[in-house]
Amino acid sequence: MTGAGSRVAANYLFKAPSDGLVIGNFIGSLVLQQIMGDKGIEFDGRKFEWLGAPVQDENVCALTKASGINSIEEWFAAKKPVKLGGEAPGANDSDVPRVLKSALGLPVQLIEGFKGTANIRIAAEAGEVDGGCWTWASIRTTWANGLESGMVKAIVQINAKKADDIPNVPNAIDLAKTPEARVLIDSGIHAPSAILRAYALPPGTPKNRIELLGSAFQATMKDPEFLAEMKKSKLEINPLSGAEVDGIVKKLFQMDAKNIAKIRDVLVPKN
Repeated sequence: MTGAGSRVAANYLFKAPSDGLVIGNFIGSLVLQQIMGDKGIEFDGRKFEWLGAPVQDENVCALTKASGINSIEEWFAAKKPVKLGGEAPGANDSDVPRVLKSALGLPVQLIEGFKGTANIRIAAEAGEVDGGCWTWASIRTTWANGLESGMVKAIVQINAKKADDIPNVPNAIDLAKTPEARVLIDSGIHAPSAILRAYALPPGTPKNRIELLGSAFQATMKDPEFLAEMKKSKLEINPLSGAEVDGIVKKLFQMDAKNIAKIRDVLVPKN
């Protein structure tokens, strides 16, 4: 279900039959949008029955060679804003640019309304935007040809810990100059990214079905054939259990009012 960074799917799942036959996968950062008071959210992230997440996502901003930006230093010094494609508030390709602009002062012009990262890539290759910011696992796989040819380059990563295969790409948290900027990056990007790929069941799903599906999910994450297929596809597995996802969600809801207000100012557009 497409729409506003999978918000339509999340809203649907919250009201779906709780018989254990409906499983949802939506962008977990939408939970943060609920905390920010987004009026388009029709769910309560605390009431989903979380199955787990196959990976804790790593985020990267990748720009095309045509953008003229080859390093984070050149981005900071850019005389005009760098155009980044995004879907909608709540999607990491929209939230990451907003956080970087506020926390680091990077010159950014966010252009939203794309229906997915594939459309952002197409627009970047056509010169309509300069690039975008979303998961590194996706970028390095779906944009592999661009990275290998030098047409596309990873400029900055936004991760709690640097991605293993791009240690020389600067990390946003290391560029933050104030405690407020670090909190914004950590709570606005790091935490939501950990649950970005989470799978959930509707509220009220019977406990025995939650346990059955949760056990099956965790078994899948350890299945040799599944792991081999993921390796072949150059995709990572770094799973969280349903309880771990639930813990991250609860921690987000425990943020103090000052931090919530700051993140809201950055992530919730003022229409």
